[in-house]
Amino acid sequence: MSLTLFGTPLSHVTRKVRIVLHEFAIPFEFQPVESLLTEEAEGYGLNPLMRIPTLVDGELRLIESDYIARYLTETRAPHDPLDVLRPSYADLNRLAVINGIMAHEVTLSFWPLAVD
Repeated sequence: MSLTLFGTPLSHVTRKVRIVLHEFAIPFEFQPVESLLTEEAEGYGLNPLMRIPTLVDGELRLIESDYIARYLTETRAPHDPLDVLRPSYADLNRLAVINGIMAHEVTLSFWPLAVD
């Protein structure tokens, strides 16, 4: 069964999933999201949040990079060489901080223009 990953090449969260796929030598098809401004869920692999990444494995659709990494580890590398399944609380806190930083980094802000 083939895997398809929807994302963008420069996305940090998509990159996290691609690293897991490559580390486990899992073949997959990369489906680039054409535009992050699209309002169609199909462009995001039918992700109901219309965000990336989305991993499609047959009829199963997974969203959120940490959940995808967990799924890939459980199904393709249960010996867990990257300790995805056994993080300590300190590791979970670090992951939350990293995810928060990455989420903030890609947040669009619209500032009013200065008027002279």
